[in-house]
Amino acid sequence: MTKQILKKTYKYRLYPTNKQEEILEKYLSLCRWLYNYFLEERKAFYEKIKTKITCYDQIKEIPKLKKERLELKQVYSQTL
Repeated sequence: MTKQILKKTYKYRLYPTNKQEEILEKYLSLCRWLYNYFLEERKAFYEKIKTKITCYDQIKEIPKLKKERLELKQVYSQTL
């Protein structure tokens, strides 16, 4: 007889203030920009050299990008 595992899930609803919502939108926009920047970099690199860039190679670039785009410093590093 097989054992059935019951998985519990939780849903949380946030009620941010207008200021908090503005900050969340800003962080989301910066994360979206970073994602698209790295995606474009991967595509261009592959078209030129036919080699893939690893995630770790791109993570190493984040400190340099933070110096170029100062607003990236506002977002927590784990989020980026």
